[in-house]
Amino acid sequence: MLGRIIYSLSYRWNKLNKVCIQGSGNRVDKKMMSGCTIEIFGNNNTIQIDPTSRLTQLKVSVRGNNCSICIADHVAIKGGELWLEDNNTELIIGARTTIESGHLSVTEDHSKLVIGSDCMLANQIEIRTGDSHAIYDEQGVRINHPANVTIGNHVWLGSRVMVLKGVTIPEGCVIGAGSIVTRSITTAHSIHAGSPLKMYREMINWTRERK
Repeated sequence: MLGRIIYSLSYRWNKLNKVCIQGSGNRVDKKMMSGCTIEIFGNNNTIQIDPTSRLTQLKVSVRGNNCSICIADHVAIKGGELWLEDNNTELIIGARTTIESGHLSVTEDHSKLVIGSDCMLANQIEIRTGDSHAIYDEQGVRINHPANVTIGNHVWLGSRVMVLKGVTIPEGCVIGAGSIVTRSITTAHSIHAGSPLKMYREMINWTRERK
């Protein structure tokens, strides 16, 4: 059995990353991380980060085999956790997307979470492709299978938004703070909020600037 390996890397901005890896064939980009914790338990997993992106105060956990995290250019993540579990799970974050903090969880074999380009995710975002535990009916048939989550380009998720398995949010949408998204949204460039979620306006555009 492979021993537990824990070590720290110091970069020129004087931050430390704690890394724990068990397994073989794992490939990790650490140079774009600052103050992060990386845990990998499994084989042939990949964490690929564009050199222009920066991850700070983030925990990255991979527990399985053949899982991948791909982060495109000019992405900024300031805190939270990226969690991949089981086998052949995948997390993709598009270019220029920013995340203040959140828990992005991709669980169960062959599940995928895709976040598009130029998205803006506020604090305490939670996105899940599965429930992490099985539920069965009285005949013993499982009733809560995982499902992929897709967030289109230029989507704004307000603070404490939760996006659950099987959801698609199309391009240009705004989701209000504290909302729970349990079903896919069909109208691009629209504003939604609440629990249950309700559409308040369509044919909108938003920018990162105040005016």
